[in-house]
Amino acid sequence: MEKSVASEVSGYVLEVNRLLNRAAAAVTKSTSTEESAVFNRAIGEVLGVLLLEVVNPLYRAHPDLKPSDLYVPSPPP
Repeated sequence: MEKSVASEVSGYVLEVNRLLNRAAAAVTKSTSTEESAVFNRAIGEVLGVLLLEVVNPLYRAHPDLKPSDLYVPSPPP
C-alpha cells in the first residue's frame, strides 16, 4: 500500500477506534453491568480485528505512521 493511502487509512482507523471507545463509555455509564459487558465485548472484538488485521500490518509496512503510544507486536515466527 502506498504511504499516502496508508496514512489516510491510519487516520480513519484511529478515528473509528476513538468513536468506538466513546460508544463503549456511553453504554457503560448508562446501562446495566450485564448489558454493558455484552456491548463492550462486541466492541472489543471489532477493535481486535482492526488492530490485528488492519493496523498492525499497516504499521509494520510504514512504521513511521505508527503513533508513539501504540504497541504493535511482532508477527509470530
